[in-house]
This record gives sequence, C-alpha cells and structure tokens, in this order.
Amino acid sequence: MIGNSVKSLLINPPISKDIRQTNKGETKMTNYQEKANYVASIFEGETYSSFDLCCEDEIFKNLFINGVKSDKSIIDIANVLTNYANENLI
Repeated sequence: MIGNSVKSLLINPPISKDIRQTNKGETKMTNYQEKANYVASIFEGETYSSFDLCCEDEIFKNLFINGVKSDKSIIDIANVLTNYANENLI
C-alpha cells in the first residue's frame, strides 16, 4: 500500500525500536506501520489519488509522518491529508 520511500521513513529510527522479532524470526508490523497503512487506504479511497505520489510533496509527507506519530485518530489524519491534497495537490 505505502511506497518504499515512505515505508523507510516509518521504519528507520526512532520507530525501528518498536519492531519486535517473533519466535520464527518474522518481523511484526509496528503500530505506526499499521496506522500508516490505514491512513493511506482511507486517503486513496477518499481522493482516488496515489498516496505515494502525494508523499513527494514535503508538506504532505510531514503532515503524514507527524499525524501517524500523534495520538490523533486515523480518520482525523486522513481528513487532514485529504483536505491538504484537495487544496494544494489535486
């Protein structure tokens, strides 16, 4: 769902501290990654736009990262991103 460039922003420190290894050596998805995937899905469903393409915009990317790290709900984050994209990108 989320492109590699955005994934790397969410996986690299300090977030990588949250990744835990399972008994089989598989990496579990962090809460940040799950939240990010939900936000991206909602955004794409609302705007019919490419989330990865919108993440090329620095302001959009910063809104996304800060939102995912915050205590805001995924709906609130997706609404902020949708409004920003509609006004500035789409």
